Amino acid sequence: MLKIIVQKLPIDKNGDLIFDVDEARDIHNNAVQMLRRAVGVDVLTTFADIDSIDMSDKNTTTSQDDLAKVERSVFNALGIS
Repeated sequence: MLKIIVQKLPIDKNGDLIFDVDEARDIHNNAVQMLRRAVGVDVLTTFADIDSIDMSDKNTTTSQDDLAKVERSVFNALGIS
């Protein structure tokens, strides 16, 4: 495992869920589907902000380069800089 993408779903000012459980499941499944070909990447969905955890070895530049290419293609496809 090189990276875990943590997808945190928002809550309102009262701490209540904005999405129901079925919508949260669909959002999670969509993220998993988008990253299905990314090697060494997994998705975790929870409620709050978005973050990522880099688990790659800093000495293995080839795996980081491949992962960076996948990340760029995913973000480019989503229109995110």
